[in-house]
Amino acid sequence: MNLSIDDVRVVLEEIIPIKVGAEVSSIYKFRAGNTIWWSSDSGLIVKEKSPAGFTLYSQVEKFAKDLSDRRLFDYASLPFFKSNKMIQNPETLNTLKVKVNGFPLQAKLYENSTVILKDSILTMQKIEVQILKEKSYQLPFKGDKFDRYLSPDKWVVSDYKPLQDTGVIYARSSKNDAFLFANYLKSYVFNLVRLRPLFTLSDSRGFLDSLSGDYLEKTVMFATYARAGGLPTRLIGGFVYLKGYFYFHTWPEVWFNQWIPLDPTFVQFPADVTHIPLKEGNLEDITSIIKDLKSVTIEILEAS
Repeated sequence: MNLSIDDVRVVLEEIIPIKVGAEVSSIYKFRAGNTIWWSSDSGLIVKEKSPAGFTLYSQVEKFAKDLSDRRLFDYASLPFFKSNKMIQNPETLNTLKVKVNGFPLQAKLYENSTVILKDSILTMQKIEVQILKEKSYQLPFKGDKFDRYLSPDKWVVSDYKPLQDTGVIYARSSKNDAFLFANYLKSYVFNLVRLRPLFTLSDSRGFLDSLSGDYLEKTVMFATYARAGGLPTRLIGGFVYLKGYFYFHTWPEVWFNQWIPLDPTFVQFPADVTHIPLKEGNLEDITSIIKDLKSVTIEILEAS
């Protein structure tokens, strides 16, 4: 029997910065012949494209064994781009004004919010915590004006009894005060989700199988408990600034006589003004815009 070993040339083609939680990590893209793979900082292969044309993704065991059809979320291919200005302390900003090109901005998204749209320019304005406290109210929210933002959907399964009961309990433990409830959930959800980016979308009931995820799962879980407790909550997709770059991100907004951004990933209530909202809807809606964001440019006009 003859054995032979051929030389294999491995090429590092690209180092891709990715946002994991509120920090920046890296994905390394390698090629050896017709095989391409992506590795994490720790050397774990998270994605592999074979010469046969199919792609393999690393997944938690529970989801890997689940034969149900899942929607793919390829976090290794998300859009990002360098900011034209550095921001040292985003949380201290009162105003961020940006010009957005390459994406159709919908005026309805910015009605009754802290964001002003004029032509293709968005101005995000900080709202003080004291003002939010003064705008607080007793839960559940009264009236049918926001039924859509108090009701379950395909992803926010707020009528699943264990999740529904938990939301109601946490609202009561917050004295059914909207501000106290939102502020509590911000930290609770941050600690609940074990940080691990996933390649599939999961509803809030499915999340309980792994307790793992990143900003998608934190957004969905916050909305689940908040809606169960009677606090109108909507899901937002867009960009966030982090260490010199803009990254795709999701976060919830809660109703306090206007839509207020809140971020359980960055543990912020309200969220800082570098959160640039581009799409509102369910989880599938806000992740569907990813392919349209690759040609977007954002120019910072003012950061003060």
